[in-house]
Amino acid sequence: MALEFPEGASGDFASWGEAASLCSFDRPEFLDKVFAAAEAVLSGSAVHMRDGSLFDEIQYSWPLLAGLMYATAKNRVAPVVLDFGGGLGVTYLQNRRFLDRLGSVEWHIVERDVYCGFAERRVRHPRLRFHRSIDACLAAGVRPNIILFSSVLMLLPDPWALLASIRGLPVGQVLIDRTAISLEGRDRLTVFRAPAAIVANMTRPMWFFDEARLLAALDPDFELVERFPGFDAVEGVASRFSGYILERKPNTSLPARAAGGIRGRMSTILSSTLRTIGRSASGESAVPNLECQAHPDCSPLWGGWDLGSVAGFRDRAPRALFPGLE
Repeated sequence: MALEFPEGASGDFASWGEAASLCSFDRPEFLDKVFAAAEAVLSGSAVHMRDGSLFDEIQYSWPLLAGLMYATAKNRVAPVVLDFGGGLGVTYLQNRRFLDRLGSVEWHIVERDVYCGFAERRVRHPRLRFHRSIDACLAAGVRPNIILFSSVLMLLPDPWALLASIRGLPVGQVLIDRTAISLEGRDRLTVFRAPAAIVANMTRPMWFFDEARLLAALDPDFELVERFPGFDAVEGVASRFSGYILERKPNTSLPARAAGGIRGRMSTILSSTLRTIGRSASGESAVPNLECQAHPDCSPLWGGWDLGSVAGFRDRAPRALFPGLE
């Protein structure tokens, strides 16, 4: 049962399940607001959106854009981005004035059913593609060379396991943005209550990471190129928001794992994720033709994502970019 929490982050919970049991998660009115904002930006009637709010001018994350440009220059091919938890394309739309000048950009978003369902009905954009799982994305023949996590890792039950698993994807760079870092020298699990200006009474579990442990999840395959400050801030916990540009280490190849082993580990992570996430609120959507139903169709927070597997992807990797893939 959801309890009353102050705006910002509070609490110090021993497990995701404990925190999730006290949360309301995504409320239907918040989803409606996000969908309406996306339609406004895609139609050209608004310039920029974030968390369901509209802005008169684009609020760039310049370091993230620099990371995308760096990756494109280093890879020497147009970016093919796997945007995990990318909503309805906010990061692409934020940066499209630059990205669209780079050639045939592909932007693949892995999201929950409720987002993918809306995108199938209402989003028509030549660059944006939506997938319900990493596995579905790979099965469609997508060959990502960059993977992006923007404002999502701290909202997952076990982000360390996810990061460890994507080491098996033959991407050149991993970009992390808008991520909550604890200044207490440890991981801290809290309950975050969104500001009333965004939506009333919406709460969700939220991690504040020990930076060293977070980055260690990508060792030994990736090295840190640079970290940069984020523009978010949350009251209640000694913290900062940070971003990271990471690159596959020189002369390293993909781990020599059997495809079945990778699939099994990813499936285990997925099963754990679905078991431990809390509940979603239900209700009708104010956006025409959008179905927002009760759990499990609307799905719990991030619960509609299938982390999938990377089975078979090794054989489809671009060898020119990853000479170690032999």
